[in-house]
Amino acid sequence: MKRSYVFPLFFSLVFILLTSVWGSPLYYKTFGADSSFFSMIGRLILDGKVMYRDYVDVKGPVFFFWEAFGQLFFKGRTGVFFIECICILFTEFFLCRFCDLRELSRGGFILVHVVFYTLLVGALWGGNTLEEYVLPLLLACTCITLGFLKNGTYKNTEVIFMGLAFGICLFSKVTVSAPIIAVVLFISQRLIKEKRFKELGKCAALFAAGILIIAVPVLAWYAFKGALGDMLEWSFHKAFLRAVDTNYDVSGNEFNDTGLKMRLLCMLPVICALLTGISLLFQGKKSEDRDAGERGALLTLMSALVFASLWFGTSYIYYYIMELPVVILTVAELYTDLKAAEKSTLSWARSRAVLVMLLISCIVFARDFLENLPAYRIILTTNATELIEEQLTKLYSVIPGDEKEDVLYLSPGPMFFEVNGIVPNTRCPNNLGYFCDLDEGIYSEVKGALEGPERPKWIVTGHLEELGLPEIQDLVKESYSLYAKGDLNNIYILKTEKPQ
Repeated sequence: MKRSYVFPLFFSLVFILLTSVWGSPLYYKTFGADSSFFSMIGRLILDGKVMYRDYVDVKGPVFFFWEAFGQLFFKGRTGVFFIECICILFTEFFLCRFCDLRELSRGGFILVHVVFYTLLVGALWGGNTLEEYVLPLLLACTCITLGFLKNGTYKNTEVIFMGLAFGICLFSKVTVSAPIIAVVLFISQRLIKEKRFKELGKCAALFAAGILIIAVPVLAWYAFKGALGDMLEWSFHKAFLRAVDTNYDVSGNEFNDTGLKMRLLCMLPVICALLTGISLLFQGKKSEDRDAGERGALLTLMSALVFASLWFGTSYIYYYIMELPVVILTVAELYTDLKAAEKSTLSWARSRAVLVMLLISCIVFARDFLENLPAYRIILTTNATELIEEQLTKLYSVIPGDEKEDVLYLSPGPMFFEVNGIVPNTRCPNNLGYFCDLDEGIYSEVKGALEGPERPKWIVTGHLEELGLPEIQDLVKESYSLYAKGDLNNIYILKTEKPQ
């Protein structure tokens, strides 16, 4: 069914305008912790800094190049909003394309959009996350696979695009490529099953070519900068260690029974998709409905890999954006079941179970956004953020201008850097405690700076006890005195004489 995409595309822009707390001009001067760090790295790349050599993080280089792309056109949060608008437009385009491929009526089109955006509003987490930016790639690959499922054919450019999409995910955060890996495996098994071995080889070559389109320039750029080893170490090895760390729940707190329950609730959409896929497989075998069986195989494979990537490791709320491709496949099946003139016992039971599970999922994800509405209202109607900005600039002003180069920043938070326009002078300006646990070299650098003969005169930090580094905390208290105190940050000055 052909339909106009104009209104849906306009709606998607309105959606991101209302929900992107860290980028939207509606929430002017609202600074996001991770978002501020990501956009700051984008600006620093444009200034000649090299990620992983000068600064560290476990996200891959393509993600930071994308941030730099936004900062190239507009500095600060406007650059963030610019790239978010690009992504949401492509996300909506492929969402509409999906509905057309599934030949959904207007009711199905609306249902898919309601569920999709209800889940996204909770998982967005203020915006400017990697998962948000790869979502259009995941949806595009899902659409390509549906086209193959429907027609049994594909275009060479589509296979190259899937390789490119996988390469982007690979050099950003490999776990977000789970849906792409699933559709590649699905298409491969279909070609093998139909004994189309020549096409399988051609697809493999085209897919590899797509990966090389992104891999070659990235690897060459870092090799030219002399930081290839650093990039590979942090983007893959350290990222793997981060991915299998199960100590934190969806809110970033220590994992416990409550965190387990919340994770299961957040994973309810993919669990629902997995059960739907399995039931379609069973339906296909029982009634010899090949189409249902093929759709079930695709949905089961995608859901299983997405489930595994989310379950085995830390899962912050925005990670669950990865569930959306399998969610829309599930909603399409639900709508088909509800509209069917003749319902089998299996389809009747499936539609009711899916309806209940999706309703619970929508409530869970919408709740996070609704709980934050009072805070958003304060941002829109008061000068609270201006007061925070004034406090941070006033706090930083106590350090004399000619001594601002003699400062050690112990994870004061990205907001402090952004508000004051500071270029960090440490490799780890954010999440210091975590990265010290992840990499002994970072810890040694910080400890060496505090113990060396040329210790910095000033230290700017958050609350020392929140670093989770007792030895570093003791070194600061031993050699420095608290000079200025704020709600978010403290400033220490070197003692003139070391206590006896």
